Amino acid sequence: MRYLLIVAAAAVLAAVSSAQTTLQTAAELEAERSRSRAGEGDLNQRMDDMRRLDSRLRNLSRTGTTIETPQLTKEQRERVLAMRRVDPASVESYIAFIKSPNSGVFKIFPDLECVTAKVVKLDGDCREFVPESSHFSFRQRGYGPALYHDLGSAGGIFRSRGLLTQGVFADLGDIPIESLTKASPELAPLAAIVPAANFSEARSAAASYSQGVTAGDLKLADTVEPKEGNTYGFRIIAYRIANAFPPPTEATGIDELQLMSLEYDKRADLLVVFRVVKQEANGGLVVVWRELDRREAPKIKFGKGETPADIRPAEPKTR
Repeated sequence: MRYLLIVAAAAVLAAVSSAQTTLQTAAELEAERSRSRAGEGDLNQRMDDMRRLDSRLRNLSRTGTTIETPQLTKEQRERVLAMRRVDPASVESYIAFIKSPNSGVFKIFPDLECVTAKVVKLDGDCREFVPESSHFSFRQRGYGPALYHDLGSAGGIFRSRGLLTQGVFADLGDIPIESLTKASPELAPLAAIVPAANFSEARSAAASYSQGVTAGDLKLADTVEPKEGNTYGFRIIAYRIANAFPPPTEATGIDELQLMSLEYDKRADLLVVFRVVKQEANGGLVVVWRELDRREAPKIKFGKGETPADIRPAEPKTR
């Protein structure tokens, strides 16, 4: 049975901390070490959850399929954690902002497609690749698997195309991020988006935002080009499913299995602002952010005769 895509996408959290990057000043070194240990524990818990999910699905379908996922060496894990660390000097003017409620900072690196089900490639064209650091979840407030991401980075573009999730960006230009609230007029077009009530509406909206929708002077889309010094509004609608699924069998398709796995993901409707404060030579971007509003995840329902699937067609792999 094809459970590989579930675990390769969701369990490839990698053996690195899933907690977001923290500042490392001399005064906070010990606190950083404690957070790192806690992050490792959180990672282990997430890996255990995904193993239980895979075991549950395999047992219910009586397949006995063995899943193989790539593992990082200790040296590779240490490199990832080191690359994720933010230089305090790069966010010196944002310290108060970062430490305020529902705010933070992280680094995100481009996905160079250097991971397969069995191998993490870190040489040749992949020598600058930083595993498990190309997808971020504002809902989870940490790095996460591609399948459930809010913000992904690849090819010089930010995108938001997680499973059954509608992400919409708005480039606000060089506006101070500290000045924005959920009532700011600049964010009104994002705040006004009404979640879909059913699969047909959600798929139609996803197609529209894939092309881009004009709202006054703003373009609302599920992709945006990140620019150093620019601030972005970001609406994230991570849907729940109103339908009840029957137990999986050997005939259950991969789309339906992935949708079942959303039970283990934190779903919500968020309004977020973020700012790219630095672009590094290796492609890494330092991002400060704040969550302005969080609501219960809306539900969509698959109608009679509709095959359960994501709200957008699967994208083909480039390699």
